Amino acid sequence: MDQQKIQMWLPNNKTGRIILFDHYIQLAEFIIATLKGSVERKVTLNDLIEESDEQLSTKFKYDLSWYLIQVKKDLEARKIIKIEMGRDRIQYITLIKRTRGTAYYSRRLYGLERL
Repeated sequence: MDQQKIQMWLPNNKTGRIILFDHYIQLAEFIIATLKGSVERKVTLNDLIEESDEQLSTKFKYDLSWYLIQVKKDLEARKIIKIEMGRDRIQYITLIKRTRGTAYYSRRLYGLERL
């Protein structure tokens, strides 16, 4: 049976990799939930990778870190998250504040809206 796939985007408005839709949704929802659960709506890339290893490693049989980074780039391209580089060369990932609620994120996550 053919599984549905999704074309991801890169922050420079170029097309990224194509991965399974189920993997994309699982990781995108994980990233957003992790950011929403943090006090400042900000986490480091290292913390995000460590958290994903703890929570998702049993569900993923592939290179989880690679998939996580690809989905992170796509969410940045879709203007759902923002990446900032600290002086200490650590990447900080921030959820862009929206007043539209979770339905807005869902429409953008599931590809119904592309900016």
